[in-house]
Amino acid sequence: ANYIFCKECGFVFHCPRCSVTLTFHENDRLLQCHYCNFKTGIPQTCADCSSEVIRFNGFGTQKLEGDIRQAFPQARVARLDRDTTRTHDDFASLYQQMTDGDIDIMIGTQMITKGHDFPNVTLVGVVHADLSLNIPDFRSSERSFQLLTQVAGRAGRGDIPGQVIIQTHNPDHYVFNFVCNHDYEEFYKTEIQFRKRLNYPPFTRMVSLEIESENESLAEQLAQKLKKMLSGKITRKSGIELLGPSRAALYRINNKFRQHIILRSSDVHALQLILKQCGSAPEWQQFSSGKAKLIIDVDPVNLM
Repeated sequence: ANYIFCKECGFVFHCPRCSVTLTFHENDRLLQCHYCNFKTGIPQTCADCSSEVIRFNGFGTQKLEGDIRQAFPQARVARLDRDTTRTHDDFASLYQQMTDGDIDIMIGTQMITKGHDFPNVTLVGVVHADLSLNIPDFRSSERSFQLLTQVAGRAGRGDIPGQVIIQTHNPDHYVFNFVCNHDYEEFYKTEIQFRKRLNYPPFTRMVSLEIESENESLAEQLAQKLKKMLSGKITRKSGIELLGPSRAALYRINNKFRQHIILRSSDVHALQLILKQCGSAPEWQQFSSGKAKLIIDVDPVNLM
């Protein structure tokens, strides 16, 4: 997405409550955080060096729409993202225009891939396909393959064959080869070997324990105490691996600091037992006091 940075010193404007950059929304002329909904006006000067030189950078759908309109001035262009489809009626209107052939080029986020049957689409382009591969999650390759396969399926659904163009800085990555060949089985065989080698699901089960608090030092202290408590109950025979604590990939959301601990084992009953033992201990209550919260997620879908 688009963001703002200072050309003089390189300072990037972040959300004051979350560990993410603020997204620039051109239509509203606002900077917005998509996690806590914090909004602010466009700064006139750099918050770090007071320079008046501010540059808009990034490659969000709004910027792509502007570039497309400039490159193809005669084309009828529409954009499908959460800013343009806030209600069901907004989406229904865009879908009907696409079905009726009133849109030549449709620009969209992942929303555009979710099983929508747009007729007469003969060309699909994927911009910056590497982004989903670089998400710090062991499922990133699987999700990238799924997403690219879905979006590729939007082209050539009628009588005219379709074409898909994928932009990537890493064309040798195995995901792109399997996507181009529509080869799910070979992707599975490759991905499952990585999972087995690195001891990830489906060969193990995982439990995510997250400590969050508005007090950063308290979150760190409680995470270390939780690790000590868990370590004291894990035996060699249990087959449980403890990872962390570490800062979450999104370390701060809405002014709450987040620490992660991961438990991993091939025996789900061992994981259940240690959670039950810890949960019955009196000191367990300190992890969910008024100043902190403990979130337990068994078989977590998201490790961010």
